[in-house]
This record gives sequence, C-alpha cells and structure tokens, in this order.
Amino acid sequence: MAPRNPFHWTTKTWGAVELVARYSELNIDNNAFTAGLFNVNTSARKAEDFGVGANWHLNRHVKYQLNYNHTNFRHGAANGADRADERVLFTRLQIAF
Repeated sequence: MAPRNPFHWTTKTWGAVELVARYSELNIDNNAFTAGLFNVNTSARKAEDFGVGANWHLNRHVKYQLNYNHTNFRHGAANGADRADERVLFTRLQIAF
C-alpha cells in the first residue's frame, strides 16, 4: 500500500493508518483423540482467536504493525479442564526495498 500523503516530519503528513480485525476458530475432531494423535489431558479440542490491530504505512517502503490477539481454549488441561487463555501483543516493522 502506498499512502496518498507519505509520512514527512516537516510537512506534518502522517502516512496512512489501516485498522484490522480477525476471528479464527480451530476444532479438533474426536477421532483425532481416539486414534491417539492427541492426548486428552494436554491438547485443546477447540481454540477461538480474536485479534485487532493497526498498520501504519509511513510510505511505500515502511510499515509498522501493532496487533493484539486473545485465544480461548476448550479443554487441554489436566482432568478435562480448559487451558488458560492466551493474550499476546505483536509488533512488526517491515521495510521493503
């Protein structure tokens, strides 16, 4: 993406900001557990992930990303309990030349 007004300190243009969101879900079939591919006490049967973020395109060559993801698990802990939720903050600086 090339912003219409690239970041430039002296002209006070800030590039472009892109807001993003995503949802994903993983479901493991019971057959995977009965076939011995996964351990009932250590593997989650379902994971739901929701993420939001912002991408800052300074110019056509530089992009900075900031993303937050939250994942809920079903099962995956001892005695059939739910594994603890995961929360993660990602950053990325991308330079293309």
